Amino acid sequence: MYIPELRLAYTDGTSPHVQEPVYHGVGGRYIDLSGFYDTEGLRREREAIIRLTAAYKAKYARAYKLIESAKSAHEALSPALTDDEKRACMRRLDGILSREIPDSGKTGGVKRRFLGAISCQGFVELYGTVEALCDRVYLFDNGLGVGYDSVEKCAERAEKAGWDTVRLMSWFAPDRCAGVIVPELRAGFIAGDRRVPFPSAVYRRLRLDAAASSLARSEQREADKLTDLILDQAVTTLKEAKSLHDKLEERYNPYVDFDGVRSLAMRECEMIFG
Repeated sequence: MYIPELRLAYTDGTSPHVQEPVYHGVGGRYIDLSGFYDTEGLRREREAIIRLTAAYKAKYARAYKLIESAKSAHEALSPALTDDEKRACMRRLDGILSREIPDSGKTGGVKRRFLGAISCQGFVELYGTVEALCDRVYLFDNGLGVGYDSVEKCAERAEKAGWDTVRLMSWFAPDRCAGVIVPELRAGFIAGDRRVPFPSAVYRRLRLDAAASSLARSEQREADKLTDLILDQAVTTLKEAKSLHDKLEERYNPYVDFDGVRSLAMRECEMIFG
C-alpha cells in the first residue's frame, strides 16, 4: 500500500519478495509479526510445514518453467510476416494517430504497469482500469503480434507529442507493450487478448490480422494451439500450488493470535491518521 501524499508505504516483506529498509529506523522499519505465533504449538506441525512448503514451491517452479516454455514455443512457431504484410496490417493507423494524438506543447512522463497476469484463477486482464480511464478505446487484433507493433507506435506518438502515458506491458512477453493509456486525452489503445476478450463495446476495432496471408494465419493458429496447451498446464500447476499453500496456512492458523495482529494494525492506523 502506497500513500503518496504522506510519502508512506507498507509492503509484505516475506519470501520470495524480501524487503529491507534502506535507512533502518529513519527511512524504514520492520513490523515484526512473529511475536503473534504460538511457537510451542507450531513445533507439533513442523514436519507438515516443511513438507507443504517444499511441495508448493516446487509447483511454482514448475509453473514458471511451463510459462517460459510456452513463450519459447510461441516465438519459434509463429510465422514471420513480411514487411509488406506488416505495412498492410498497420496502414489505417496513421489516420487514427493524427486525429487522436495532437501535439500537447509540453513534456510528458511514462509509467509502466501490468494490466494482466496468468494465475491460479486462469488468465486475468483488469480491463476495468481501461474502461475507467478512457472514453475511447481502440482495440487491435493481435493474433499475429501486429497488435503489439501498433500499440508501440501509438505509445511512441503520444510520448513524442508530450502526453503522459501509461504503458501496459504484456505478462506473456514483458518486453512488449500490450496497451497504452493517454489519461489526459481519455484514449486507450489495446492489443487484444484472445484468451480474455475485452468485456464491453469499444470505440473502434481494427482487424489487423485480416490483412495477412491465409497461410500466415493458419500457421499462427497451429502455434496458438501448442502455446495454449502448455499455458493451460501452467494454470493447472498454479492452482495446485495455491491448494498446497492453503493447506500450509491451515496448519499455521490455529497458532496465530489474529486479535493481536489486528490490534497492531490499529495502532499503525492511529499513528498515521490520529
